[in-house]
Formats: sequence, structure tokens, C-alpha cells
Amino acid sequence: WEVRPADPPDWFVKWILFGPKLKPDDTPRHERNGKATGDTHTAVIGRAIQYLAKCKPAISGQGGHSATMSVARAIVFGFGLGPVVGKQLMADYWNSNCQPPWSDRELEHKCTDADTTADPDGRPRGYLLKPRGGSKKNESEIGSKTEPISDGPKDATTIILEYFRRTYKPLFKRGNSIVADNGREIGMGEVTSIPRPALVEALKLATNVPCYKGGVINENAIAGGFFRTWAKVAWGALLDELEEEDDVKLGADGPVQEEFCRLVREALLRQIKLGMTIKVNGIAQMQNEVRSLIDWAWVFAKRGPWKSVRSYRLWCKLVPGETPNQNVLMVALRAELFSQLGADRRLIDMGANRFTRRCSQYGIGDSSQTERVHGKKAVILNPAFVLDLVTDFTTDDGGEVPEG
Repeated sequence: WEVRPADPPDWFVKWILFGPKLKPDDTPRHERNGKATGDTHTAVIGRAIQYLAKCKPAISGQGGHSATMSVARAIVFGFGLGPVVGKQLMADYWNSNCQPPWSDRELEHKCTDADTTADPDGRPRGYLLKPRGGSKKNESEIGSKTEPISDGPKDATTIILEYFRRTYKPLFKRGNSIVADNGREIGMGEVTSIPRPALVEALKLATNVPCYKGGVINENAIAGGFFRTWAKVAWGALLDELEEEDDVKLGADGPVQEEFCRLVREALLRQIKLGMTIKVNGIAQMQNEVRSLIDWAWVFAKRGPWKSVRSYRLWCKLVPGETPNQNVLMVALRAELFSQLGADRRLIDMGANRFTRRCSQYGIGDSSQTERVHGKKAVILNPAFVLDLVTDFTTDDGGEVPEG
């Protein structure tokens, strides 16, 4: 009879590999809690050893504490090996190249800290384990891009940059500002003056964290000049990796698009006073009326060619609808209209070309290459957008004739 022996338990394999210092109850916490992974424990140890071979040694006076904590967090927390196995691996495969090497007690202390403190990046225990399903990367969705999460030691710029990406989820840049996925525009001054507590904790692990003589972290300096200096560098790096709004394909729905539509809508709903000649009992009389600009377009619009609304850079006309008696209001405008109205500064500063591109990008309207409005290029608004703006307008029996 040939009987295949059963596989030895993990604790026995660890004992064979690393000696009697490892105890049978030193099972990684992710296994003790019954969380399945795609790796056997021996494979995890092998991967952790390979990881250590790629880690730079800690050097006193050059961020050695932070570098060690980053390595400990990856081995103990990232691979889910726990403080005892993690300390043994670091002692055997990494510590000898440090300047000076850490004592066993110091390594044990750092591995315990790595095991008991929350991950500053919010990652779960075992984040470096290969998940079941074959995914090879642990990735974070950043705006319209996918950026890999760095698992090794990081300097302050990298930590702050990853925090900016994760917190604000920028879609694109607008000058020296970014626009977050909720549509809010965020400037550098808002995020580079005072760090949040979670970011301060993360910066304690930076390879260039400020330290006193002897390697003790200068925590008071982190939230002051240290953060302000490197936050500005990180902000510049963030701007460099983002595209301009005109180059990003966002579609017609979302907070950014809604904000642009709101600005245009508010401009067209501005109340304007114009003089009108009306007939009362057959007698022409002059009177001033206040209406929204889009309602004035109803007054001036006729079937046929485009009609201007006084001197405003807005034109209108009526075209047949689905039934013979139905009229559809068409409206065209140029970007100069917003200066005439004193509209939101963002529209005024946008300029004609950029405004035209945004209208097309967000489904408000397009500039026709064949149809010129009074010989000028103008944005012809989408009829559905106009329909949302207009109020019911009915002429009285005598009719209304705009002055002039």
C-alpha cells in the first residue's frame, strides 16, 4: 500500500524554515479570523522574502525610522504575517544591511506597532496578498485614470500626492486649481495650509520625516513647514498628471456638467427691462417691462430669419413643431452675452472658443458650420435645453410688438 502523507501544518513549516523562535500560535491574523486568500501561507512567506530583497535598508539620519516602519507595515500588515513572523523575516532578510542594524527588541517593537495601528492609507490587512480571482494589482480609481498604489517606503511628496488623489478624486485641472468628482473647484491654498490628522499620521512614515538627533520624530514640524513645503510640490505633481477640462471626456451627465448648465441657465433667466409698444384699444402706447432674457426671446422671435434681442448678443426665431400650429423657439448666442449681462465671472472669463467647446461637450448646443447668425458664428442652443427655461407666454388679443 502506498499512502501519500498529509501536508504538514503551516506552523510546522514555519518552524522548519525559521527555527524554534516561531510558535505554533503565530498564525497570521487574517488566517485566524478565517479570511481566505489566494495564497498558501508558505507562498506568502516566499513572496514576503522577495519583497524584502527589494526594500532599501534603513540608514540613520536619512529617514531610517520611517523606512523601517514602512517595511514592517508591508510584511506584518500587508502580507498579514503578524508581528512574530514579520520580525523574524526582517531580522533574517533585511536588517543586516541597515546602518546601523536594529536590535531584536527594536524590530519587535516596530512590528508590534505595524500590527496594532490602523493603516494610514486605509488599506485592509492582507492588502498585498493576491486576492482570489486573479487580480494582479491593487489599484485605486483616481478621477478618470487608474493609478497604482505604491506599497514601499514613500517620501512626503508621494504620501501627500496619494492623499490628494484619494481624498479629492480630481477629474481635471482648471488653471492652477483642480475639479473634484463632485464638481467642486479646489485651489492650492485650500489644501496646502493645514493637514488633516490622518495625513499627519501618514507623514510620520515618510522617508524624509523631520527628526531630532537620535532619530526621534519631530512631530511638531510635520504639521508646519514640513507639510506646507511638500504639499506644494505634491500639488504641482497632481496638476502635471491631470488634463485640462477641454481634453477630458466626461459626457453630458455629472456634477461638473450640471454646474456649467446651471451657470448658462441663470444667465438666460436674468431679468431685463426693455421698452415695448403695445396697442390698447387701437392706440399705440409705450411701456417698459421686465422679463427674463429667455422670455424676451419669445417676444422677439418670428418664423423666418433670426431676430436679435435689442443689442444683446442673443438671437431667436420660431420653427415649426410637430403640428402646424406649434412653434419651437430656437435661441443662439455668443459668449460676449455674459459680459453684457454681468453674469457669473466663470462664464465671462471663459472666452468664445472655450465656451463653444463646453456647450458641445456638455450637450447644451453647438456652433453650426453652415448656419451663420447675422453673419456671425454663434452657439445654437439645444431646443430641449431652451424648453426647460421658457415660461408659458401668450399674446393678448391686440398682440405685442417690441419697440423698434
